[in-house]
Amino acid sequence: MKETLKKSVLAGLGAIDFSVEKVGKVVDKLVEKGEITAEQGRKLLDELIERGRKDSADLSKKIDDNIRKALERVTFVPKKTFETLEARVAEIERKLDGLNAPKD
Repeated sequence: MKETLKKSVLAGLGAIDFSVEKVGKVVDKLVEKGEITAEQGRKLLDELIERGRKDSADLSKKIDDNIRKALERVTFVPKKTFETLEARVAEIERKLDGLNAPKD
């Protein structure tokens, strides 16, 4: 579960990288058209990148917090304990089958 969520977050971060590239192209076009100066374009892009990093960090923290809270509400049994209990149940079932078997 946690690994799937991690992959989803990483995919989202990849989308953010892609978006930064697209924003950079838009800023470049604005500079080419003379609507903003190159300095304004760099400053705008830097501000957007910084905001994206902050938002990404905030999102990551919120996801971590939510995963931690969800895991605190769920009780997991270690695999070894589960396997031991499974073997005990199988043994009890065999004994019960023996008790319920027709007697000759």
